[in-house]
Amino acid sequence: MVLLAVYEESIRDAISAGLVAAGYRVETALPDHSLGDKIATANWGVLVFDFAARDLLKPYIDDPDRPISVLLGDRLQPEDTIMALQEFGADACLEKSGPIGVLVAVIASLRRRVAQTVVSRSEPRLGEEKSIWRLSPTQWTIRCPRGYEAKLSRAETDFLILLAREPGEAVSRDRLIVAMGHNPIAYDPRRLDTFVSRMRNRLLGAFSASLPLRSVHAVGYAFVAPLKLLD
Repeated sequence: MVLLAVYEESIRDAISAGLVAAGYRVETALPDHSLGDKIATANWGVLVFDFAARDLLKPYIDDPDRPISVLLGDRLQPEDTIMALQEFGADACLEKSGPIGVLVAVIASLRRRVAQTVVSRSEPRLGEEKSIWRLSPTQWTIRCPRGYEAKLSRAETDFLILLAREPGEAVSRDRLIVAMGHNPIAYDPRRLDTFVSRMRNRLLGAFSASLPLRSVHAVGYAFVAPLKLLD
């Protein structure tokens, strides 16, 4: 989900409409003193806001899992862009009045890079044996590499089936929500995080081992170990 914070209402509305048309869910806000709390209290995938609010990025500059961040400015000078990228940790710095297509393309490119980074982190080392998890779509069960088995709900099974079909890949939140039988537009993305947290905790108790499920900022989730679908 994208948090968009731009002062000018007309520009904010135009950018929001363009991002929605490109398939993103967008929440708008003003870049004022309350924006810091808003950033901290939700799992945003992408932050897009005024260059004047650049200080809000500082707490995240050393966080490897920070949201994708794009600063928008007016009549940007080269030194402005350099400062945004180097001193405030922005991933991109663009003209606020520039074509919406450029912003959409930049966000899409950054999301691909984040997903590729997650997959590369999950690759086993040379000679390391892969631990295989097994998922039964018909029995609604998952079996850990040590042979222990646990029951799943229908939603948990559908969620994991989609991840199993795209091994090691980061699958978008919207696709996972659809796989679980919901409408992404009406589904609060925080419900998905709660759902995953509860599944992780329950299976941790059943297996005494963590489910190799990784949250990917700006994308969704990836299962970072081999997950075999059983007949």
